[in-house]
Amino acid sequence: MVYAMKKQPKYFEDLVVGHFHHSVRDILMACKAYTEGVQVGSLMRGVQQDVDDGEESCSYKFKTDVVSYIKVLIDAFKSIGAKEAEEFLFLGEKKIPPPTNKPAATAAWMPTPPPGTLPVQGLLPKKIIPNWSLHKNGLLSLWFPCKNSTSWTPLNPGRRFYCCPKLDECEFFDWFDPLMCARAVTIIPGLLRGRNDLEQANNALVAENGRLKKWLICSWIIFLVYFFM
Repeated sequence: MVYAMKKQPKYFEDLVVGHFHHSVRDILMACKAYTEGVQVGSLMRGVQQDVDDGEESCSYKFKTDVVSYIKVLIDAFKSIGAKEAEEFLFLGEKKIPPPTNKPAATAAWMPTPPPGTLPVQGLLPKKIIPNWSLHKNGLLSLWFPCKNSTSWTPLNPGRRFYCCPKLDECEFFDWFDPLMCARAVTIIPGLLRGRNDLEQANNALVAENGRLKKWLICSWIIFLVYFFM
């Protein structure tokens, strides 16, 4: 397969976006190849791959981001049943040597510390609507009809990078893909968010729906009282 995108990846989410429609194993194999210095656009056949020892393919910052965030990505894959992701846990223990042509002690070249979620880079929307809350609440799910997609198969769970109100099985992800959702409301290119964040957003949405229902009931009561008086 061709591991690379049309241009060199700058951030870790660029890698995920660039391999959006690949399987879990393909994405993690790409992570492994990039940390080993594989060139952009180079091919891998079997166990042989063209590797560049320089910094032409990926920056030092990018490689250290892959090492820092790989466990978060693997945990996300395991949560949707991709058990084969566990064999790539060793990537989180890789030691990336600093580039010889850059000072290793400067802040710009220090490895990114392991976070709880993937880097955002200003791409998060102002309001996130988790699909699983819409489906269970019922009220808003009527406003966002979704088309079932054949992109996901049990043998390729890595393609479950989208969500919509009608599919509970993709509840971990809050990405909306306009090709898969009939009326997608948000696009978050290449980002995973923690379940706690989704639960908080879900609780806020449930409370908002409760207030809306109370307002509708009170309005009907006032209308009926006014009409029959």
